[in-house]
Amino acid sequence: MDWLGGGGAGDGYGFPGFGGARVVGGQYKESLSCMSVAMMPGRERTDADKGGKVFLPQSVLRTLTRLNIQYPMLFSLASSKSGRKTHCGVLEFVSEPGVVNAPRWMMMNLAIEEGDQIEIQSVNLPTAQFAKVQPQTQDFLDISNPKAVLEKTLRTFSCLTEADMIAIEYNGKTYELVVLELRPKHPSNSVCVVECDLELDFAPPLDYVEPPKDYGRGAVAPTSSDAAPLPTKEELEAKAIRENVFQPYQGDGQRLDGKNDKAIPSIGPVVSGPTDEAGRREAERRARADAAATRFAPGRMRFSRPSADAAAKSATATATPSGSAAASDASAPAANSAAGTDWSSFSGGRTLKD
Repeated sequence: MDWLGGGGAGDGYGFPGFGGARVVGGQYKESLSCMSVAMMPGRERTDADKGGKVFLPQSVLRTLTRLNIQYPMLFSLASSKSGRKTHCGVLEFVSEPGVVNAPRWMMMNLAIEEGDQIEIQSVNLPTAQFAKVQPQTQDFLDISNPKAVLEKTLRTFSCLTEADMIAIEYNGKTYELVVLELRPKHPSNSVCVVECDLELDFAPPLDYVEPPKDYGRGAVAPTSSDAAPLPTKEELEAKAIRENVFQPYQGDGQRLDGKNDKAIPSIGPVVSGPTDEAGRREAERRARADAAATRFAPGRMRFSRPSADAAAKSATATATPSGSAAASDASAPAANSAAGTDWSSFSGGRTLKD
């Protein structure tokens, strides 16, 4: 470690009480008193309080010139009082000797007050490629093009540091954003944003609440407390009966001739036997048994074709003269019995009678 000043007043390299400038690993390092930009003498510098750059003494410029520091000049600011650290660029070398003037938001990140001592050191940082920030309030979403506003604001910055809260102004209002992530990664958790192709990403605001989804007619998503209980066994059986057992129309009717003096009474359900739930289940059981016996489904009609022998007999009976129809009808049962006609093929057929 080389000392560049003996601490004498006015020598440009060291000041009483500040320890003087020194070189550590080829980098400039010095302890200075930190003051806000508003405390600078002369004209008011309101724009300087919005960016990410500080004012340094002229002595620092002479020291950096001797060390051949790379451009842009970047510095780390560390407070031994709070243990916090941030990074910045330099705007001008016009501050008073032994004093660094920093924006107010930067002093808040370091958790220091006016006149507190900070350690300033020159650093080299990688060029930024990606940055993700998080607005602290939903008001930031009111900006029509927040990305363009942030890009314009970053022109007054030289570097960004993770976990720093930066302040930007737009339309007379101040917005605070926290730096969540930076790339490429660096041990200092900081990157240089000067002349770089930076990809910006925004996290949801800190106080942002996801709006409820619309499930139709303004209904909100059901919660576990609103969920319907599972149906019981009796309810499932009743549903099966309603779906499988024939239920006739049970509403009221009106006359077609327009005479509505007396309403037609409703027709009750056609159920034989008991009408309670047990009776309905028994009716369903009987319907299923009948369907299995006749190979029919309840409530459906089925037409079947007779066998070949039955069709031939039917054709012969049709060709007989009308005078002998009675004799043919009288002898039909015996002939069919003798011929062995398969009447089972007439599934569900009806027997003709005189």
